[in-house]
Amino acid sequence: MTTTKIQTDQVLKEIEPIRTIRLAEDFDIVTRLEGITALWQRFVPNVGQIPGQLPDATYGVCYDHDGALTYSAAVAVDQE
Repeated sequence: MTTTKIQTDQVLKEIEPIRTIRLAEDFDIVTRLEGITALWQRFVPNVGQIPGQLPDATYGVCYDHDGALTYSAAVAVDQE
């Protein structure tokens, strides 16, 4: 069995509401790790190219519903 150690600079904090542009997908317990990685690989080439994008932040947004996880890779955009 191969293990992978992932080091991140993740910070969880409460922020004011923001408007986002996102790429979202539903995952189950089996597909979460590989699926979320693939989702970010599809989203990252668009970062910096999105009209109205605010600089210097990307977001991973998730919520659980009916046994599935909806995960979004997102950037903040202007409120207008």
